Amino acid sequence: MVFRPCQWNGDGKNGGFFSNPLKRNIVKKYAVDAPSFINDEIAGAINAIQESPWCVNLDILSLMESLESTSPPSLKKVYPAEPVVNFAKQSPYPDIAYADLDDDQKVEHQDYMRKRRKYEKSKLAKDSIESSRKCALQQANMFADREEIYFPHDVDYRMRTYNICMTGLNTQGSDFQKGLVKFQSNRPVVTEDGVKWMKINMANLAGNDKLKLDERVKWTNENEDLIREVVANPLGCDLWHGWDKPMQGMAAAVEYVKWLDDNGAKLNTHVQLDGLCNGVQHLSAITRDELTAPHVGLIWTEKRGDVYQHVCNSVMDALPSDDEMTDIWMASGLLDRSLTKTPVMTRSYGAKLYGIKEGVQEYIDEKNPSHFKDVFMAGNWMGAKIWEGMDSSLKRPMAFMNWVQTVAGMMATMNKPLIWENPMGMLCKQSPMVTKKTPIKMMLNGRRTEYCLRTPTKQVSKSKMESSSSPNLIHGNDGGHLGLTVNLSKQRGVQAFAMVHDSFGSHPDDASTLLKSAKDSWVDIYQNNWMEIWYQRWVKVCPNIPHWSEYIDIGTLKVEEVMKSDFFFA
Repeated sequence: MVFRPCQWNGDGKNGGFFSNPLKRNIVKKYAVDAPSFINDEIAGAINAIQESPWCVNLDILSLMESLESTSPPSLKKVYPAEPVVNFAKQSPYPDIAYADLDDDQKVEHQDYMRKRRKYEKSKLAKDSIESSRKCALQQANMFADREEIYFPHDVDYRMRTYNICMTGLNTQGSDFQKGLVKFQSNRPVVTEDGVKWMKINMANLAGNDKLKLDERVKWTNENEDLIREVVANPLGCDLWHGWDKPMQGMAAAVEYVKWLDDNGAKLNTHVQLDGLCNGVQHLSAITRDELTAPHVGLIWTEKRGDVYQHVCNSVMDALPSDDEMTDIWMASGLLDRSLTKTPVMTRSYGAKLYGIKEGVQEYIDEKNPSHFKDVFMAGNWMGAKIWEGMDSSLKRPMAFMNWVQTVAGMMATMNKPLIWENPMGMLCKQSPMVTKKTPIKMMLNGRRTEYCLRTPTKQVSKSKMESSSSPNLIHGNDGGHLGLTVNLSKQRGVQAFAMVHDSFGSHPDDASTLLKSAKDSWVDIYQNNWMEIWYQRWVKVCPNIPHWSEYIDIGTLKVEEVMKSDFFFA
């Protein structure tokens, strides 16, 4: 939008766009006349975010347009390569049922299916990136001469905050989408803390976010010549292509060089503070898990915690010494944090065992497939070991997930929705329905084609209720944490926000205030026993549900210890 968005009301209506046909309830997917369960605090947080003025980053727009003709393969996050077709057009045994294949044939078939799935997934990802990039460039050119642009926001049924329009220019999208916009408000960085956070942010975007904070500052100081070089000659120097977030990193580098040349220069930059494996942070706080806390930045540690390495160590310690597969994996060079990163992240948000196994197979294919005679078997074996490793090293968070899934399944059996309260008082409701498939046959371009129309029934789906319950509770809490952080920061003088679920952003001089507000809000939230709060609501609907204490031995974590942490959000 080129005008400041309409404010959302305390009843969750009438905000966002000005045009009546585009108006809707603040809660995504709800009709305008449906109850929103919104209050003034929630509406105030969303208004503060969507009223932050932005503008097109002309430096990055010019750079990306220059790169369009060459699409450098070294900048693969912006210009992904065409995936390689390394499989036959059809299954090696199309006329034989899988159950009738012998062992060697099954290995061939599994290899074919795995390669085909990988290709289709890579092709879809490439097409999506290409479409988003072209759309973002088109919109950036449309709004390039506008002094201010705005991104109207709303929330979903869990209170996760989103841009209403998620295509093209976007403050929550991919690296290049976020790199194409910058804060409209330009301010000099006048505080020591502001300078520190600007340098930390530069190091983070370049991929040095695992260092201590003072080491990140040191990295930026020691690489000033490199930063100047890539800004002066971004087309001729490709050293920035390997940065973790290359386009946002280049945007920050341009602003940083301005500051180097003139410490009083007005900058449009903002600092991003990212949660340390935020899903596990919430799970650890809910269960007061003092064992997981140091690995996700909930207490002070000298070095940045690494929950992925923590799980990996647990997996390695538990590998059977007399199993040939252990020897194969140990010799593969793949047993590190990268192997367990995706399983930990995805399980926190509802991934199943089969999904973890498929993910490990894909990881092998990407890293070192030739080391394994049977990638399918090796992936399944290690996927199961990682699952067990998460159960042992993240015992309380996983036990919480099991409890919630049990409750959700019992609710579904009664055909009842799962309703809970999030930290901002929003009532969140989950009730996925069983769908009925209706086949539709038609002729399309002379060929007979069949589609399936799925219509919801009146029966709650037990499997969907179970799988989505825990991640939805976590999303409800992270949405509440974001909203409370925004409101508290605004009270303390912060005026512009760049917020993405577990990544909080503001002007460098406001970064310390934003971080302090995030910590204060966290302590305010987790002084409550959310398991008991939710249990008391649910037991009124389903008296037979188990108490959380039957699953979880609550820990001894003191939530206020987060105030001392350097790595909570950084």
